[in-house]
Amino acid sequence: MSDRSPPEPLSATEGAALLAIVRTALRATVAGDPLPDPPADVPARLLEPAGVFVTLHAGDLRGCIGSVSPDVPLGISTARMAAAAASRDPRFPPVRPEELVALHIEVSVLSPPRVVAAEDVDPLRDGVAIALGSHRAVLLPQVAVRHGWDHDTLLAELCEKAGLARDAWHDPAIVLYAFTVATISGPA
Repeated sequence: MSDRSPPEPLSATEGAALLAIVRTALRATVAGDPLPDPPADVPARLLEPAGVFVTLHAGDLRGCIGSVSPDVPLGISTARMAAAAASRDPRFPPVRPEELVALHIEVSVLSPPRVVAAEDVDPLRDGVAIALGSHRAVLLPQVAVRHGWDHDTLLAELCEKAGLARDAWHDPAIVLYAFTVATISGPA
């Protein structure tokens, strides 16, 4: 099986740059302004394609949007996901300007996803994405850890999130992808 070790930890400079990108994107989004281009002097790692999720908390979850596919540079994807988490997470109304001071940001930079068999998913290490027809869902690794889920519970919750029966992960037509994350967090 392929190695699914976490991506290299974010350096202090990379983490600070990602958090600054998120903060700028959040301010622009809640003001109704277009997203600015990332600064020209971002660390080289932010110019490389990578999957990323941006999670917003205000005590409880306030928004979380991301992309598993590493199809655009990390800095650009992070800005887009921050804007989407603040304005397009269907579970929540858009973030209002007065909420920004209470938000906490978590940025999860993903390793490249790999197709895995269900038995190879480790709930203490892996984030998991599922696909079956038009049904799709993703759970970051910190979700299973936070809730204390075991292997079967993680896969059942993933299926439910995708709109499938909780035991659908046994279906041979299911495609599971596993990934690991490097995270950075801070106030908005």
